[in-house]
Amino acid sequence: MINFLSFVDYLNNTSTRLLSNMPASEVKDAGTLQARINDVVDYVMENYQQPIRLKTLADRLDMTESYFSRFFHQSSGHRFIDFVNRVRVQRACVLLSDTDDTIADISQMVGFHNLANFSRQFRRIKGISPLAYRKKYSAQ
Repeated sequence: MINFLSFVDYLNNTSTRLLSNMPASEVKDAGTLQARINDVVDYVMENYQQPIRLKTLADRLDMTESYFSRFFHQSSGHRFIDFVNRVRVQRACVLLSDTDDTIADISQMVGFHNLANFSRQFRRIKGISPLAYRKKYSAQ
């Protein structure tokens, strides 16, 4: 529970970015759009540790994969895989600063099943390596 609250606090203290630049007036049913985005976000937050397939979410929203991909990008301003990777990296940041687990174990815990890919995505999103992040932000 402490890790979860720490994660929520971390997300609360990070800089925010507008998820959608599409005015609600341009959407026939803004409530439905928001509900669909919320469903996707909730699914990713609950399942980030598992493989998440574009097809799974597209089927969940009764869309084709290509339509879902365009829908998500237009609604959030992010590609779907970039959003998933950002969620995973943010969770990894909490684990890196709050635990002594190895970087390899943390990469597995947050859903990256390839350490090299984890390190590459972490560096792309955070601008530093996981080890450098741990040294800089460790709670010790």
